[in-house]
Amino acid sequence: AIALDTTPAALLEGQMLYRTYCRFCHGLDAIAGPVVDLRYATADVHRQFDSIVRGGSRKALGMPSFNDVLSASQVRAIQAYVLSRAAAAADVRR
Repeated sequence: AIALDTTPAALLEGQMLYRTYCRFCHGLDAIAGPVVDLRYATADVHRQFDSIVRGGSRKALGMPSFNDVLSASQVRAIQAYVLSRAAAAADVRR
């Protein structure tokens, strides 16, 4: 499992950053969108999260690099928020 800071402050920061940088493609509150629904991202994607978001490793697939605007800690906050949305979706499906 991926261990991230899931304090309320970190999740709020992640939500705010997500809404600023991610929602246009990945959907409001990480629910669908024109591209990949991040609530269902695999563990492998989460292991590569920083290299995808800041490193541009999926640029060929249309995912731009946010290295010029997001720090590593901000990307971790976004990831924690995405994981919290995934957990909420899993709870609904039960």
